[in-house]
Amino acid sequence: MPPKIRDNKRNQDKIQKVPYEPLSKLCFSFSHMTSNNRYSFKKVDAGNKANAYEKFIGKLAELSRIDVIQAHQLGKIRGMEKIPYKQLSESMKQICIDTGIVSKDSKVAVFRFNNQDYRMICKDDIMHPNLMHIIAFDFDFSAYDHG
Repeated sequence: MPPKIRDNKRNQDKIQKVPYEPLSKLCFSFSHMTSNNRYSFKKVDAGNKANAYEKFIGKLAELSRIDVIQAHQLGKIRGMEKIPYKQLSESMKQICIDTGIVSKDSKVAVFRFNNQDYRMICKDDIMHPNLMHIIAFDFDFSAYDHG
């Protein structure tokens, strides 16, 4: 049985309060990532999967050193591009809506990796703009109109 903790002034004085600090660099959450075969790493053939994972981890490491403003400033090739929901393919629209964090008036963030051949599709968090929820991956340019 765990010991009882007394709630008295002496114990409260020993507790240090940590001030809230917003996320200062890009962070990524995998909690809304699709399991759809077309928009996940299942789409990558076995011969290229290790390379795709390596490029993905490298891109996460690179992006984790900057904030959302810097990602915008880098532009779509090295940083971030915003795509309106209406430009997504029908299948990607459904995946986004199913997450519960994307609405029809949202924009998704797109990050390119592996020499721009692959895309990571994310939704920024309402409360923490530097937090990106990874939704899907586009390995065959089918998630939205690239024209």
